[in-house]
Amino acid sequence: MILLIGIPSEPPLAMVADALRRLRLPFEIVNQRETARHAIELEIGPDGVDGTLVLGDREIALAEVTGAYDRATDPGVVPEMQGLDDDAPDALRALRLQSLLSAWLQIGPATVVNRLRPMGTNASKPAQAQVIRDHFHVPDLLVTDDPEAARRFVEVDCADTGAIYKSVSGERSIVMAVEADDIERLDALGPCPVQFQRRIAGTDCRVHVVGDTVHACRIETDALDYRYARMKGAGDPKLTPVTLPPDWAEACRRLTRALGLEFSGIDLMVDDDGTPWCLEVNTCPAFSYFDVGRGQPIATAVARHLAGIGTG
Repeated sequence: MILLIGIPSEPPLAMVADALRRLRLPFEIVNQRETARHAIELEIGPDGVDGTLVLGDREIALAEVTGAYDRATDPGVVPEMQGLDDDAPDALRALRLQSLLSAWLQIGPATVVNRLRPMGTNASKPAQAQVIRDHFHVPDLLVTDDPEAARRFVEVDCADTGAIYKSVSGERSIVMAVEADDIERLDALGPCPVQFQRRIAGTDCRVHVVGDTVHACRIETDALDYRYARMKGAGDPKLTPVTLPPDWAEACRRLTRALGLEFSGIDLMVDDDGTPWCLEVNTCPAFSYFDVGRGQPIATAVARHLAGIGTG
């Protein structure tokens, strides 16, 4: 039995569900929009963790769950929870369910895509970069709230390539080039640190690693941050599935394992000399945008990995 946890209409979850149906593999969806109909009971003893999950009129023995895909969101943003007081019965029930289910995901024997602890590496880009550098080139970076240090890094250390800036945390931000007017604004850094990074010119490549399988696509765009190309007035990015050189693919597998992940989204930049630079690793990749190959290969790989049946 495989569990999918989250909102059923969310594209990654929906695509994995479709792949499981095509493969005729048993699964259940823990729908966060129906927590009023769900319940969980955990039993922790000398033989490990056990318990029962109730989904409406169905009971699932947690011992029978061999794989779980966790796309749960904050219960507070689920439509059915909007406007409820924190101590409202339905709000408390949703929070308890997610807390207990999360606890089971961290200590249970099932294959979990992905557990919370390794996903936390994305909360600090500098910390994650220390792991990445053992497997790929990493652009020089500086995290600072010191205007003079930032000015020196941008104007001296990155004078030959230029620099970009982005969020230090795991919160999504738009990658921006440091322009002349940004230099003038550096005195406003104040108490909030910013990550500055040497700009690498080249071609974006997004790599998804699922277990031992590797799926890559080349991204051709005129925008600095292809995710916001249309917003910035550039054309839509062109995504093309590619096969990585074997040593790059193996480096992606090793990096994923080093971060403790079952599933990763790795952002590479291939420079004009053909050298891959790793910009960061997404530890909970919303892969639907990149699943451009025949038969939705990433969703299918996730489904097969959850079932423990490899690539087929």
